[in-house]
Amino acid sequence: MGSVVSPAARYAVSAAVGDPDTLVPADRITGLELVSDGGTVVASRSVSGHNAIWVATVSSTTARYLWLRVTTAGGVTAWTAPVWIGR
Repeated sequence: MGSVVSPAARYAVSAAVGDPDTLVPADRITGLELVSDGGTVVASRSVSGHNAIWVATVSSTTARYLWLRVTTAGGVTAWTAPVWIGR
């Protein structure tokens, strides 16, 4: 995350997230969202566990950035730095 990629019509995004605190039920990962310009969620996935791997394809000819929001059973707890699209 935090890098710059060349503009394209489609982007393959892969994410691996984990929380090693498996004894804390509130730390269970429940959702992953790819967010773009203006806070628009462009892809999402429900998960359940302390580790998740996700590969998504996003189509956009206007997005300037994408970032990942991770939600846990205790609420939204993590955001990544954006990947900037060279537009």
